[in-house]
Amino acid sequence: MSLSNFSIKSRLLVLCLVPTVVIIGFAVNSVIRIQEQLHSYTVIDEKARTLNLLSVLSGHIYQGVTKRVEGLPSQTSVSLATETIKRIEKVSHVQGHNHHSGEYNPQTLQHLEEIKELLPELNNASPQGTVEIARLMYEILYDIYFDIQKIESHDANVAIHKLDLVLSDLSWLYYWMEREAWLARELNVLGWDYSDFAPQYFRINERQQFYLDKYITKVPVPIRLKNCLRCFLVEIFAVVAI
Repeated sequence: MSLSNFSIKSRLLVLCLVPTVVIIGFAVNSVIRIQEQLHSYTVIDEKARTLNLLSVLSGHIYQGVTKRVEGLPSQTSVSLATETIKRIEKVSHVQGHNHHSGEYNPQTLQHLEEIKELLPELNNASPQGTVEIARLMYEILYDIYFDIQKIESHDANVAIHKLDLVLSDLSWLYYWMEREAWLARELNVLGWDYSDFAPQYFRINERQQFYLDKYITKVPVPIRLKNCLRCFLVEIFAVVAI
């Protein structure tokens, strides 16, 4: 049936309806794309804030275990670390928050709870006991970092995706630098021979070099130097250097 067989009113209706449907289709598609991009930005923002808080938590843990091996009270660091864990749980919505890449690993919440249970034990731990607790907490932190780093959003634009990769590399670099700093503390407490700590030291050093190389290949030189300098000026590394 051709358009000429319709009445004038029907023709006008069809002529108006077709472009309207096309416009609505394009509008719906645009809205969906915008929603997906907004959601991807939320995912990246949550991941970035979570990684930042994990670095803060790791710093409080380092301060707490360092004080205990020196025979000093650790209550302040333990309290700050506990509060930081609560902030991580709130920011990252670890309890079943759904992202494009899947849900947060349910073990993440369990790992955070494990650290919360270990923290009070620091307050009365001996230097040797502190070393054991610190090892456990750093292993748990590794698992949490690993879980969070797996979160991705493929709808983010290329620039944001690259920044996300850079942040991930820097987070891992910071973690392994702190592990090296704590290993130096362990050597003072345990009095290890070179053969006792060398394998662990070289493993940590290799991981540092790996993420440093990745960072170097992705970031322009001026920004790279500025960020690295800021990282090395963190108080805990300055203390270890002394």
